[in-house]
Amino acid sequence: MDAQTRNVLRNLDRFLQSTYKTAANDAIRENRQALQRIVDYEETDYSYTQDSRQRRERIFQDVWRDEATTFYAMAAIVVAAGLVACKRIKNTNTAILERNYHLTIGSLQHQLGQDGPRWWNFLPRDELQSRIQESAFTKVSFNRLGFNSHKAKQYIMKRLQSQMMQSILANEGVDGLQARIRRLTRSSYYDARRIARTEAMRCANQGSYEAGEQAYREYGIRTRKIWVHTDTAKNPRDDHRAMNGVAAGDDGYFVLPNEERALYPLDPNLSAEQSIHCSCTFYYEVIR
Repeated sequence: MDAQTRNVLRNLDRFLQSTYKTAANDAIRENRQALQRIVDYEETDYSYTQDSRQRRERIFQDVWRDEATTFYAMAAIVVAAGLVACKRIKNTNTAILERNYHLTIGSLQHQLGQDGPRWWNFLPRDELQSRIQESAFTKVSFNRLGFNSHKAKQYIMKRLQSQMMQSILANEGVDGLQARIRRLTRSSYYDARRIARTEAMRCANQGSYEAGEQAYREYGIRTRKIWVHTDTAKNPRDDHRAMNGVAAGDDGYFVLPNEERALYPLDPNLSAEQSIHCSCTFYYEVIR
């Protein structure tokens, strides 16, 4: 990944942090009175429930019933932030794919020198965008963030319910409830960041792949693909380390040690275990 692409990702990360921090602040500010009402349930007479935990569980059940509108409003704010994040991630990915497409064409032209085509039929951005592929895991993740508002609200409501129940059982008060909301939005930010980083690398590799495919399809330029393990991940995969320097087969596929096949690192056909947080890339060698 070149310096410009890394800078684009840093800017995206700052945008995601700001988006979810604003969502947390909005959820707390717009529901401040409701949060106080939730704490006030502590004053309700549940003396007939002797066990302390059972008492708090009963409080939580009543809170969840009476304040359902509040929880739904909080979830809607987080989901709205997720939709904004999804759109920004997708736009960024298009730019990264386009940049790596052009960088790879430049690399091929440099290798070919005077033997290369005198002009290149560059694919327009809309065409490249239409070719972006997403894995099944990515689609589910985008839906949970906010791309599918119904599924996203269900997912956020489930997490919100868990956070609220823990807060009430622990008798944390208003400050504790607010901290739980911030924890929820921070978790959503981490989800968005993970998707952004994984999909950025996927699109970078797909951009290179599209350039190589076009080179052969339109100009008959034969190449071989070489896997590059960058070793920048916190927990690098042994499978990917073993792939460093390995060339794709005659059919164009890399075969990983676990026998999964890929046209390029982070190919959408790879399992989530072989894709999430992967920072591997590849390059083309021209076959003369």
